[in-house]
Amino acid sequence: MADTVVSPRLEVRELTKHFALRGGFGRSKEVVHAVDDVSLRIGAGQTLAIVGESGCGKSTLARCIVGLTSPTAGQVLLDGVDIAQPVALREHRREIQLVSQNPLSALNRRRTVGSAIVQAMQVHGLGGSKQARLDAADDLLERVGLRRDYRDRFPSAMSGGEMQRAVIARALAVEPSVLVLDEPTSSLDVSVKAKIVNLLLELQRDLGLTYVIITHEIDLALHIADRVAIMYLGRVTEDASVEQASCTPLHPYAKLLLAAKPVPDPRSRAAYVGIDGEVPSAVDPPKGCRFHTRCPLAIDVCTTVRPDLTDLGDGQLVACHRAEPRDRKGLLDVVADPHD
Repeated sequence: MADTVVSPRLEVRELTKHFALRGGFGRSKEVVHAVDDVSLRIGAGQTLAIVGESGCGKSTLARCIVGLTSPTAGQVLLDGVDIAQPVALREHRREIQLVSQNPLSALNRRRTVGSAIVQAMQVHGLGGSKQARLDAADDLLERVGLRRDYRDRFPSAMSGGEMQRAVIARALAVEPSVLVLDEPTSSLDVSVKAKIVNLLLELQRDLGLTYVIITHEIDLALHIADRVAIMYLGRVTEDASVEQASCTPLHPYAKLLLAAKPVPDPRSRAAYVGIDGEVPSAVDPPKGCRFHTRCPLAIDVCTTVRPDLTDLGDGQLVACHRAEPRDRKGLLDVVADPHD
């Protein structure tokens, strides 16, 4: 990793999560390889964005990090403590909170926003008296850009952006040090999305929060993150600083993702080389490099040997047999010419 992550606030070590699919009538069970051998690190006050296509394991990884799903193997270390263990998780649960993808499903439609925030404080024994908790709820609503009278509103009387702010306020109610945000802007229109992003940046600056952001929007990741981890079919293919990810991506999949990023003037984009084929099944993932079935650079070794994440310089970690520091060319040079 880069020197900026010498003492990580949050570290994931060789995390694996498999889901068993049990067949009937004596059939052998199959396994969904949702997350396989993922290792990540992020320093205090920094933002790690985890990017990839739908179904690559991002949300499962997020649920494992916050303890909503128990990993099959591996560790989740918060300040060096493995919170994947039940006893440690109970002691440190409020320090790491999840902001879910759908704010409407995250809130009880029969209860007011204020009651949701107060309940979070009660569960963790924070806030003191009932009135003190109500006052704290008002302060939190104001901090996320909502008026105090929103405390008495039901989710059905709020817009998508307002509900997302309320969910963030509820997460902050227990005074966490780490927020895991699962697609925090995917359901919002462009103008509201920009306001939520600015809110997140402001909260991080004021409260010193550490963020793990799960997203399929590469442009959001490059705007808000310090490091970007690219996932494909349950594994990390590249883990780099935001500057490296945006200017010198080394893995073919990372290059193709970045090439698909929206640009103000489509005529200025270099010729786009798309990804052929479909994502393989997570029940029977390809051997070797999991991207080799769609990779324009694949060679024989890619089909049999799994590449490990390797530091190719300046903390840029890449899992690719063909990625080397000498490949630092234009965005699509290597991808466009597989025989280079």
